[in-house]
Amino acid sequence: MTPRTLWLLFIAAGAAAVILATPRYLESRDTRKEATARAVDEARQKRMNELLETPPRRLKDLPSKYHVAAELVSDVLRAEREVSDEFRVVVEEDGKAWIFHLWHLSAFDVKREAATRGLSVIGNPGGRCRSIEFDTVSQKAAPSRFWQ
Repeated sequence: MTPRTLWLLFIAAGAAAVILATPRYLESRDTRKEATARAVDEARQKRMNELLETPPRRLKDLPSKYHVAAELVSDVLRAEREVSDEFRVVVEEDGKAWIFHLWHLSAFDVKREAATRGLSVIGNPGGRCRSIEFDTVSQKAAPSRFWQ
């Protein structure tokens, strides 16, 4: 064998090794991505379950530390032509923001109706539920984000 033939065989063997190893590498990378996405989804679901264990209450019935924020959230609702007494709220503290998850009373009717049929409801039951984020640093409330 000539040195050139050996060199070509060496290159061909290396290319074959790369080709054979690539699917395993991609598969392990995809598996890691899926595991990470699954972990994020599970953490988000756990946090939402903890929030849902807290019974929703009216904005004016929140603890005193939320009173200023609740008033600003009520202002946002009024600007959107909604009545704040028609909503029940669960507050999520997320770093420097408080997220007010607002359940409209119609959502409870939809959930009750589904439960009597043995069904569950996902998304925005009643179509009027939303979240409003309050920034504790700037003391401002953002516009509503409707649930999807």
